[in-house]
Amino acid sequence: MPIAIRQWDGSKISEPGIYAGVSMDAYHGDLCVGPSISSSGLRTIDSESPLHFFDASYLNPDLEEEETADHYTIGTAVHTLLMRESGFAERFIVRPAQWKDWRTNETKDWRKAAIAEGLGVLLPSDLEMIKGIARSVAADPFVKEGGFDGLAEHSIVWRDPETGVWMKARPDVLNLAAQVDVDLKTISSADGQSCRKAIGEHGYHVQLGLACEGLEILTGEKFDDGCFLVFAEKKRPY
Repeated sequence: MPIAIRQWDGSKISEPGIYAGVSMDAYHGDLCVGPSISSSGLRTIDSESPLHFFDASYLNPDLEEEETADHYTIGTAVHTLLMRESGFAERFIVRPAQWKDWRTNETKDWRKAAIAEGLGVLLPSDLEMIKGIARSVAADPFVKEGGFDGLAEHSIVWRDPETGVWMKARPDVLNLAAQVDVDLKTISSADGQSCRKAIGEHGYHVQLGLACEGLEILTGEKFDDGCFLVFAEKKRPY
């Protein structure tokens, strides 16, 4: 059944749906009117323990704040550039070329201030890599034929029918009309063996499966045959 896309208004979500405009921090935080969990949390519970999940969760009142991991920033930057989302320059900032590392107080303060403003911090070499990946992926037949057409980084929110727990998923690309769900992953080597190993180690199949479950609950349609992982190497020729 057709489903309307909701624009997130910044308040806690109380209605299942597909939401635009949810920031990554909000998505991983206290997004819903009740406790919520995504595939990363479920995978942590399964592979480590419930305590490991709780320790790193927004639900922990003694949560130790961590800086955004560089690979998350790079991944989001690739998505933004590749999917031609507006505002790349407003979302990311590149470290000035005269600084070669983060050792001085000046560079540390600059980085901290940029992160406080909500900017993703990139190295000059990161920007070169991001542009290379975007060019390479854009030239792939899958993408040329519309594989990345659809909604970019929209949040799927629903309640698990069995437990009532709020669930979250965030595909990189979601094409409701074609029933396609696509996630882009960066990897050191995109040979078949390495890709299969990465799927097993990081549980990418669980990530796709949870999104499909949520989409089926919200739309009544099965997305199982439309799940794609696109792997891009982080070095030339990308």
